Formats: sequence, C-alpha cells, structure tokens
Amino acid sequence: MRGVLLLLVVSGLLISGCISEETENNVTNITNITNITDNQTEDNESEVECGGPVCGGDGNTYETDCEAIDAGVAVLHYGPCEVEQPCVETDNGIELEVRGTVSKGNESNTDYCVDSRQLVEYACLDNDMEMATFSCGEDRECVDGACVEAEEPEPPPAGCAGPTEAGIYSRNSVIYNGSTYQDVCIEADVVKDYYCRDNKLESVNTQCPVKYGCTEGKCVELTYECTDGDNGTYIFDRERVVGTRGHVAIFDHWDECVDGGMVKEYFCRENNTAAFQEIECGSGYKCVNGRCVESECSETDGGLDYFKGGITKVEGRDREYEDKCFTDYEIREYYCYGDDVEYKETKCPKGYICLDYRCVEGSIS
Repeated sequence: MRGVLLLLVVSGLLISGCISEETENNVTNITNITNITDNQTEDNESEVECGGPVCGGDGNTYETDCEAIDAGVAVLHYGPCEVEQPCVETDNGIELEVRGTVSKGNESNTDYCVDSRQLVEYACLDNDMEMATFSCGEDRECVDGACVEAEEPEPPPAGCAGPTEAGIYSRNSVIYNGSTYQDVCIEADVVKDYYCRDNKLESVNTQCPVKYGCTEGKCVELTYECTDGDNGTYIFDRERVVGTRGHVAIFDHWDECVDGGMVKEYFCRENNTAAFQEIECGSGYKCVNGRCVESECSETDGGLDYFKGGITKVEGRDREYEDKCFTDYEIREYYCYGDDVEYKETKCPKGYICLDYRCVEGSIS
C-alpha cells in the first residue's frame, strides 16, 4: 500500500511537468520512511516464536501452534491430544444368550443375573460403557449371566414318604406327591399331625395333655414366665406385670390405685407366678395413676407416731389438726392419707399414759 501511495505521488508530479527541488526532497524522504517501515516489519516477523506440541480443534496433534494456525485449525490446548480408550466387549453387543464382559481403560463389568428371570447386560454405545436390565421372557431363565432355555422340572415322586403314625411330641414332615406337609399348631393346645398310611397322606388333630401346649407343631410342657417392669414392689413407678404359661397370657396387669392413699402393686413371685400387694403411699404421698406421688398434706411427726405429738395440715386449707389426748390413756393421732387428713384413736401401751399429745411412760395415781 505504501508503494502504491508513493507511485501516485510521483506520477502526479511527473504529470505536472516539473519537479521543484523542494518536491524532490520530499519524495526522497517518503522513500526513506517506506524502507524503514519495511525493515521493522521484517524484524518483527523474525522475532515470532512457535511453541508445541499442541492439540488442534480437529483432534490432531501438531508439532507447533504455528503449524496448526497455518493449517487453519484452532489450538485447544498445549500438549498432545488425549487419545480416548476404546470400549471393548466380548459378546458383540446386546446378546442376552451370551455372558459377556465390557471393558474400557481400567474399568470392566460382566453381565449378571438379578434373579432367575432378569439379566443385567453391559454393552458399548458410542464408545461408552452402558448397562440395561432385560427380562429373559417366557420359558427362559437367567443362569450365570445369560438367558437360556428353562429346564423342565423333574416330576415329583409319587406316593407318601414320612412317619407312619402320628406323634404329637415331635414335629415331623411328610412328602406326598412332591408336596411337603409339616405338623402345625392349629390352637394353643391342639396339634395337626401328618403321617403316611398305605402310601397315602393322613392327618389327625390332637389336643395336648393337661399342662402341655402346642409350640412349633408339637406338644411341649408349659412353664410359667413372669415379667415385672419395676422388679418388685416399687410404689413410685407404675409398671406392668405379665404372667404367661406357654403362649397364653394368664395374668396381665398394671399397677393401680386402690384409693387416694393406697396403691395396688403387682409383682412376680420366685416361682414365676404373678401376685399383688396393697401398699399405703405413706405420709406426704398420694396415689395417682398407679403410683405414689407427693401430696398436698404434711405433718410434723412423720405419720402414725403415738410417742411424738404432731400437727397435720393440708396446703391451701386454714385448719390444722393437732394430736391430742381424749382420756388419760387414749390418744387421737392425726395423719395424712393422700390429700386428706385422717385420724386414729388408740389406747397407749401398758405402762404408758397420754400426756402432752403423746403416749409417755407413767401412771395415774
């Protein structure tokens, strides 16, 4: 382009028919500038360095990036293109009748059976490892990673095989025409017993003797079992006691309140039978929902104590109840029962008299 411009300038001057000295100098200067610019371009081109190898957008590896650019191919990255590992299979694709293995790189998978009717088949698809589940279809079954023709089952043996008489104390099985029949409990104390007679299947329902029950198809001696949630008579927890004989529950009770101040506590005896005991909650306690909890009543002498005077009261009530003598030998003792105040009148022991709200040693002369 610079040469074209120079030619136009010079041509214009020649056409004008005369070139002045000043014009001639200008032409010389333009020529010099052109030469300098051309020299600089040549120097820049000589300074360009090519790097490689590179991976081109066409998937090929070029020795340098310059080579790729000259070929009109974009550079994806420096370094050679990675070669994808091929997907290889041994059973030529989806072939359900053949157990095959598919491999790619370090990964390898082999066809396998999910169950007797379903097969997981591996195959290569677009050089990728894929898998799918197939049904083998009717009259076919999955065996060792392949669908094959199902074998005809052997006909069951005819006739009866097993014990020839009933036996309620052991559980037996009888095979009749290929089917199996096993002794079974039809009630808690009745067993259905199978046996063979004249090469035919027979059965009989038999009730177990007294103190026996039916367990797992046979009569067994029953034993008592007892479970107690609080392992005894712990009145501050509500627990359940269950007594069984064999599979039959003959006792099943939760601790319960007799009234506001007494709990019925169920427990297990040493012989694994169940029983109960009625127990007072005691001073300052009441029975709620089968257990003893703190009550609204309080007393200063700790309960029925005839040898110590005390005052009993209920929270929220104005009245107080004080133990007192109502004869020289008899005392009225107030105490808490649940949330209520109750009393007992009793005679002091021999050699004692009632004095100052309590029984003390002494006599009346």
